[in-house]
Amino acid sequence: MSQMSLEKRLENLNEEELFDLILSLREKNFDLDELILEWLKKNKEEEMLDDDLLLEYWNKAQGIISEFNFYGGGSRDKEDEAYGYLYKIFDLIEEENIITEMKIKVIDGAIKEYKIGNSGFVDILIELCFGLCESEKERRLKRRILKSI
Repeated sequence: MSQMSLEKRLENLNEEELFDLILSLREKNFDLDELILEWLKKNKEEEMLDDDLLLEYWNKAQGIISEFNFYGGGSRDKEDEAYGYLYKIFDLIEEENIITEMKIKVIDGAIKEYKIGNSGFVDILIELCFGLCESEKERRLKRRILKSI
């Protein structure tokens, strides 16, 4: 099947069929949520998507970091993948659109992984925690972080 015929078939789908297609693809491809959120952010310019993207990136990074903590390391490819997600989080932080509650979720998870300390990601986890602390309320979190480590 040519690319053009696939595009034509997609164009002929109604809204409900497109929605069903997307849901079906999401069940089969766990990276699709990330791609959809990034597309929506780029094309719909919705600021609230940053919270969802933050959690999406963090959940993927944390999964890898947690595995590294369990085994005392891992493959270079997985390490690069985790750093890729963490750098995407740093990019989101710079945009300053993330609500405090989402930051706290990530900070709590990062501190948990940091305390295990067997992943090789400890420096960037602390950098991430501090990077997420921008407002006065969040700076109080920074003091809490320092006390907990």
